Amino acid sequence: MEKIFGEMDGNIQNIHSDDDFWFGLFGRKMGLKKVYPFAEGDTYFTIEDGQVVESTWDCVSEEIFDDDVEEIMLYFKSEDDANKFLKQTH
Repeated sequence: MEKIFGEMDGNIQNIHSDDDFWFGLFGRKMGLKKVYPFAEGDTYFTIEDGQVVESTWDCVSEEIFDDDVEEIMLYFKSEDDANKFLKQTH
């Protein structure tokens, strides 16, 4: 399964395959670093309970991203993109 987020044109793009087992087994031994969709301090948007929520990326965001084993969270770069996606799906 892959994490997805919305780009500026509103399309949904695959950005990150988060397989913690394989990363733990091979990634750390090879000096690889996890890649996240945003850098610390970046503003991003999610949809929670049918509402667009604005957040700032930080270490807690990384934990939520890593713990999202069902991969249900969508991440958007802009509020407009999140609202467009919300309107398309409801």
